[in-house]
Amino acid sequence: MRGTALYVAAVAGPGLLTLPAVATATAGPAAVVAVAGLLLLSAGVAATFVALERHTGVQGGGVVQYTRLAFGTTAATVVRAWFVLGVPVGVPALGMIAGEYVAALTGGGRVTVLVTSIALSLAALVACLGPRGPVDVLNLPLTILLAAVVLMAVVLTAGRWDSSHLQPVAPHGWTAVLPAALVLAWILTGWEAAANFAGSLADRGRTLRRVTTGAVLIVGLLFLTLTLGQILALGPQPGPAPVAQLLELALGPVGALGAVVLAPVVALNNAAAYTYSLTLVAQPVTGSRHRSLAVVGTVIAVTLSLATVTTTPVETLVVVCAASQLPVYLTVLLAAVRLLSRHSPARWTAMACAAAVAGLLLSAGTALIVPAVIAVAAIAYARHSRHHPARPAAHPAPATPPLGADDNARTPRP
Repeated sequence: MRGTALYVAAVAGPGLLTLPAVATATAGPAAVVAVAGLLLLSAGVAATFVALERHTGVQGGGVVQYTRLAFGTTAATVVRAWFVLGVPVGVPALGMIAGEYVAALTGGGRVTVLVTSIALSLAALVACLGPRGPVDVLNLPLTILLAAVVLMAVVLTAGRWDSSHLQPVAPHGWTAVLPAALVLAWILTGWEAAANFAGSLADRGRTLRRVTTGAVLIVGLLFLTLTLGQILALGPQPGPAPVAQLLELALGPVGALGAVVLAPVVALNNAAAYTYSLTLVAQPVTGSRHRSLAVVGTVIAVTLSLATVTTTPVETLVVVCAASQLPVYLTVLLAAVRLLSRHSPARWTAMACAAAVAGLLLSAGTALIVPAVIAVAAIAYARHSRHHPARPAAHPAPATPPLGADDNARTPRP
């Protein structure tokens, strides 16, 4: 249960509370098509990651290890850099999404949004100080809370559904589905973070497939029901806090207040899970969890500073984050094509998913400048490291206790 909750936390965050509404405003009811397509792609990516973990036996090395086995050290360095330097941009975005809910209730403006984002980013960093990060305290209860509130919002407003809201299906044309899909790319992303948690699962051979399958089903149910429910209840132009609107329809002001409390809590759950994964990826380079947190925290601080002095909307941060995540997906899917058996169904799944991700990546446009700059810097770093190898650490980092192992044991399972 804790493993499934951790995987769901990595994939479904406060973006669930806002991004379906943004996609609906972009593509109208046709946004449901984008959601369904990305959920299928997400399931394919998740299945590929499970196959890679079982085939390679890297014991939780995640996306960096898969890439290293397929394409070598330099490519693995680039993937690590995309993940550690590009993806943290999404942590302030999670806080800003929660801040939109707070601002909607309090009447606050951008200052409220930014203050909420700063507070949640700091809380996510603090939550990762323990030996298993946010796993033991946050993930399971907060994931259950997220699922319960979203499903309650949809069910309680079913009596107000209006099928006329589904017409026209594509008011901005079917070409608007692709930009809507890019905004919704966070449905797809998260599995690269979850892959880094595989090493934390006790008895991976038995639990990994169950945990992944459970997470896929839960995330799919939440996104599809919420997207369709908010279109039917609120129409094709929902506001920036659609779940608050749904709960207010069902329960009055108390419901809206509940949504405002939920949004920061869910944002913290997702941000903490992602930050924890980022530290795991950075640790082999930095040598310690605290230095890894410092690197991730620096990227988050720079992002928050830029968002404060400019008028950058949350959608821009989402796209920039996705522009760094999608190359990671494409690289790992191509690694699966190279590593998996020619007759493996997972290899064909990886090929189909790679083609879809490549198409989605092209729609990122100028946001691809960010991962391009990171890639150039990472290649230069890899070449420098080959000529100036670092000394081995005198004290290797302690192993992370596996989920499901005896919590009172002082020594993790081998």
